[in-house]
Amino acid sequence: MGRWCFFCSDTKITSLHNIHKQIKHIGSTFYISNTVRSHILGVMFIKGLQRIKFHSGNTEQEQVASIINKHLGGDRNIHNAQEQLIEGGLSEYAKL
Repeated sequence: MGRWCFFCSDTKITSLHNIHKQIKHIGSTFYISNTVRSHILGVMFIKGLQRIKFHSGNTEQEQVASIINKHLGGDRNIHNAQEQLIEGGLSEYAKL
């Protein structure tokens, strides 16, 4: 399967609740709208996903992306990612 990106930018989507039930595979990067403010952990279940990037992300979103990308590139341990998000004061993002 080739390398494919997924763009979800310039939308009014505020949550990625159950994203992993809608998108099963992304071969590279998931570009996420800067309007997304919750339920980011589902991206950890998307096969082939290598990293996330917020479109014009703010400091908070850059912190979220850093935590998620660390785990996408390593152990893919959703519980560790969730714990780090919560410890960083990013509990809304730490939801599935």
